[in-house]
Amino acid sequence: AMFINESSHNFTVQDSVINTSHALATDFFVERAVTGGQWNFTNVTGASGKSIDVGWSSGANGTLNVMWYVDAFANYSDGRNATNANIIAFDKNNIQHFSAFTLGAEARMPQQRLLEFKQTNNSVGGTITTYYSNYTIKGVSPEGVEEIFKSENITTNKFLHYQFGVAGIDACGELNKSNQLYLLIKNVSSPGTCFNITANSIALDCNGYEINYSYSGAVGYGVVSNSSFTTIKNCRIVEGVSIGDGKNAIYFNSNQGSIINNTIMTIGALSAGTRFD
Repeated sequence: AMFINESSHNFTVQDSVINTSHALATDFFVERAVTGGQWNFTNVTGASGKSIDVGWSSGANGTLNVMWYVDAFANYSDGRNATNANIIAFDKNNIQHFSAFTLGAEARMPQQRLLEFKQTNNSVGGTITTYYSNYTIKGVSPEGVEEIFKSENITTNKFLHYQFGVAGIDACGELNKSNQLYLLIKNVSSPGTCFNITANSIALDCNGYEINYSYSGAVGYGVVSNSSFTTIKNCRIVEGVSIGDGKNAIYFNSNQGSIINNTIMTIGALSAGTRFD
C-alpha cells in the first residue's frame, strides 16, 4: 500500500501495480495531516488489474489525478499509412486535452495521457470526484477532408485506429463526393478539362502521376474547382499543346484551397499555372 502521512507533496506514479494484501487496507491512503499536493497516477492498477482503492482521512487535502495512456495509428483503406493525421481529444465538457499528429513512416501518434478522474477531499472526509469520460477523440485525415469520431470511456489504456477512405481513379472526370480523397493510379489525359471538382472538402492526390489536359487545343483546365476546401497535391500537370489561350493548369473559382508539391507546365499564350477567381 501507499500512504501520505503529512505536509504537501507533488509526485508521479506510473506503470505500476499496487498490491495490498490486507483485507482492510486501501491501496492509496491520505492522512489528515496532509495539507495539499498533486498526485499523478498513470497506468496504475491494484491487484489483478482492478482499479486502485483510495482512502482519505477527514481534513486531508490534495488532488489525485488518475490517467491512462492513449496511442493511435492511422492509415488509408488502400493500406498506405497516413502520416500527419491530426488526432484531437475532447472531454465530456468539450474541453480539448490534446492535439497530436501521426508521425514517421509508421504513422503513429506520440503517446498521450487522458484523465479518467480527479479526486479531492472535503473537511468531513467526503471525496469529490470529477470524471472526464466519455471523450470524443477525432481523427482528421492528412488532407483535412475526412474526419472520424470515436467515443471512448477512458478507464484503461487505449489504442485507437483511424482508417481514412481512398477512391482510386484512372481517368479524367468529375469528382463529386464530399470529404473524399481521390488517388490517381495512372497517367491521364483529356482533350479539354481533365478533373472538375464539384463538391466541398475533396483532395486529389496524383501520387506523382501526370495530368495532360487540353491536348486538342480546346480551352480547358487540368483541374477546375468551384467548391471550397479543395486540395491538389503530388501532381504533374501538363498543357497538351500551345494552341488556344487561357488554358489554366489549376483553376480555383472557390473559397479556400491547398496546392501542395505539384509540378506544372503550361505552353499556351495566357495559360496560367494557377488561377484564382
